[in-house]
Amino acid sequence: AIVVIGVQGSKVYLIEYQLVRDQNPEELVTELYRIIGVYNPIKVGVETVGYQKNLEWYLRDSMKKRNHFFTITPVNDKRKKYVRIRQAITNRASNRTIYIHRSHTDFIQQYTDYPDINHDDLLDGFSIALDLVDPSITGMDVSGLGVGSYEPLRDWRNAP
Repeated sequence: AIVVIGVQGSKVYLIEYQLVRDQNPEELVTELYRIIGVYNPIKVGVETVGYQKNLEWYLRDSMKKRNHFFTITPVNDKRKKYVRIRQAITNRASNRTIYIHRSHTDFIQQYTDYPDINHDDLLDGFSIALDLVDPSITGMDVSGLGVGSYEPLRDWRNAP
């Protein structure tokens, strides 16, 4: 999954996500470049465990071919996925600092049904994005990202 978050103070906004279950790296790179063009992110985290290690190489090669460069932050997290998800999301959810838009139905469904789900890629991508947040950056301007209609994530008592 590709996940875009915005952070302002203690609030974390789920801005956009794309579920990319197809393993075609060119489609993933094309979508990532679209998102980079729209949001100009501070960090682009790429998981470097297993298959994703090849993806990091593919991205770096693609940057050379396109002559369009951005900083990749390798994520080599060896924790089990469910541990990473719980550690990143539970406290923020219980403190009601995760904000989502009601159109984020895939995220809401995974969040609500967790851990009884077949695919947790979106929750995992979100947890990786949360782990990449630099706590020293607190003044990010998210006003241009349409977050006025966002609401705190509900059902935090059932948080992963």
